[in-house]
Amino acid sequence: MPPGVRTGPVLAGGALLWAVGVTAARTVRPPNDFAEAHWLLDYRFGFVRRGLSGSILRELSWMGADVQTEGAIRALSYATFGVLCAALVLVLLRVAVRTGWNRHMVLLLAAGATSPFVVTNAHLMGYQDHLVFLLALGAVGLTLAGRAWWGASLAAISVFVHESTVLFTIPLVAVATALAGGGTDPRRRSRWLPLALPAGAFAAVALLDAFGTDRRVLRQLLELRLHRYPFVQGDMHRFVPEWLTTTFADNVAAQRHRFLERLTDPGIVVSIVPALQALWFAGLAWVAASHRRRTAWWLVAVSCAPLALHLSAWDTARIWSYTLGASLIGTWIAVERLPGSPSAALSFAPLVAGLAWFANVAGRIPLLDGAVERFSGPQLLMLYAPAALLLGATAVVRPRSPAPARVSSPPSSDGGTHA
Repeated sequence: MPPGVRTGPVLAGGALLWAVGVTAARTVRPPNDFAEAHWLLDYRFGFVRRGLSGSILRELSWMGADVQTEGAIRALSYATFGVLCAALVLVLLRVAVRTGWNRHMVLLLAAGATSPFVVTNAHLMGYQDHLVFLLALGAVGLTLAGRAWWGASLAAISVFVHESTVLFTIPLVAVATALAGGGTDPRRRSRWLPLALPAGAFAAVALLDAFGTDRRVLRQLLELRLHRYPFVQGDMHRFVPEWLTTTFADNVAAQRHRFLERLTDPGIVVSIVPALQALWFAGLAWVAASHRRRTAWWLVAVSCAPLALHLSAWDTARIWSYTLGASLIGTWIAVERLPGSPSAALSFAPLVAGLAWFANVAGRIPLLDGAVERFSGPQLLMLYAPAALLLGATAVVRPRSPAPARVSSPPSSDGGTHA
């Protein structure tokens, strides 16, 4: 085996790991009061959206583990984010492995590793988003491994963690299910049955949210609950219960008039789109090689699905960053399930990845609570320099031959045009 075959993956893997670490360090911080409050609310007074995490912590506290303190919530938040970063690195490495460590593909993956998705999630320490993304990765992984019911079960659990699951996780699991095989064989139609679990879970959450409890009384009880914890400061003891006891319909009615404004916010779009294009380029280049045209549209659709959250939520940068996470997972699904090798279109990858890298380093995503990134532009250039050097070294030691074709599943019976 040539030395480059062994050395190239080590260099590329080190570059991706370094890039994720530096990107997270740009904005990582302790959980804010809004995030901490979510870990303290549970179902004891009635059903409340996002109450599962707090209910689990409450049960652990009854068992003798004092986990409803500020220190414990911070430690749990850091641990969850650390696991999420590790999972993202594993997905990046898995895609690199499945594409034969193609150096053009690695450049595109590095654009994802330095993207606003990592920046935003490091800043949103303690948010339930981290659990949603971890459960999404688990649900997709189980589905790809042929354990569809287990994957759907994780997706259903995630609905009770955060309702954004319906627009982030469920579409991704659906694409993974579709690519698990099939054609039009009626015996394969049963593969869609597991998706009834998360769909039913969301229906239950919506019904309970609308009709399950007296919202006025529940809101008062939740406010009293948060008053017991002095580290939840400001008006969060009032705002969080008010937000969680406002129905989906009322949220949409109050926020929908700003949908287009949030969808076209120029500052955020300019920061997000270059990295989004790089991840799309990675997934679609692989899809092009497998001649699955409809799959290309599905990958774009599932990455854009979370943008519908702009109808009911105001944190524009956070929601826009969802598209990057969905695109990365969509690329993973494609390379895992579709036969082929990187297409000739990857010859443009250095340009696409370079533009994304520039936007990721030079751009700034709006942060909450008046916070700013801790590194200046020159500091970031120095911090990212080791990753850039490692990626450059892969071009020297890695052979230039294209990756061999890899087959994960047989093509569909109708010529491979189904999603």
